[in-house]
Amino acid sequence: MNLQLFLCLSLTLSIEVLGKKSRIIGGESADIEEFPFMISLRLVDNNRHICGGTILTERHILTAAHCLTGISNIHTALKVQAGSTYLSSNNATIYNVSCAYIHPLFTGKISLTSQMQHDIAIILLGQLINFNDVQNKVELPTEDVKHGSSAEFIGWGALFYPPRSLSDQLQKTPMSIITYVQCSRYIRYYLRKEQFCGFEDKGIGACMGDSGGPLVINGKIIGINSYVFPCALGLPDVYINVYSYLRFIRQIIARDQCS
Repeated sequence: MNLQLFLCLSLTLSIEVLGKKSRIIGGESADIEEFPFMISLRLVDNNRHICGGTILTERHILTAAHCLTGISNIHTALKVQAGSTYLSSNNATIYNVSCAYIHPLFTGKISLTSQMQHDIAIILLGQLINFNDVQNKVELPTEDVKHGSSAEFIGWGALFYPPRSLSDQLQKTPMSIITYVQCSRYIRYYLRKEQFCGFEDKGIGACMGDSGGPLVINGKIIGINSYVFPCALGLPDVYINVYSYLRFIRQIIARDQCS
């Protein structure tokens, strides 16, 4: 499976786009107790971190749909690591994956008319998470995203671009929610209302390893990292608007077994 997904936006915007496995650049070190809902999605065969994710319930993990594409037999190919600040920790808790629900309208591509739409998925775990100080659920948003808000993005993505390796320690960085008009100055194609842009400054942003990770405000998840223009080069990052998918999320959470 390609751990780095570069996507070109046709001739109109001929720069690289990094979807799969993007990293935080310009952030600072964080501790899992600050963000106990944060998990590492990994490949079973080599224990490699591929995406971030967020604990929704004792059995449900929220992530980006593109993190799961191209993986056959998800229940045997993937696992979830929770409860650790460090990717390399021997004290983390590992959970098996039973199945995953990818949004049925996920487009899986970027073009002028289809910009990785509905890039959201929920993983159902094989065991219940025992909530404590280092692994606990996130709160869902109660209102739509407000442009101009200041949020925080979390992940284990690479610390430099071009990416050489992931960050072993969890990272966090501020991220401002910008308007569609502001975003269109950088990204010259249409974003749907289920998507929004985050931008703080040049030298700050997501990159390889950060896809699927949460954008939060006061402990509530408002966005899922979908794709970036590699990496922290002065262009916005694109997020899935969690508020737009509350119905989908609640429908899947209501299922306690794979079907």
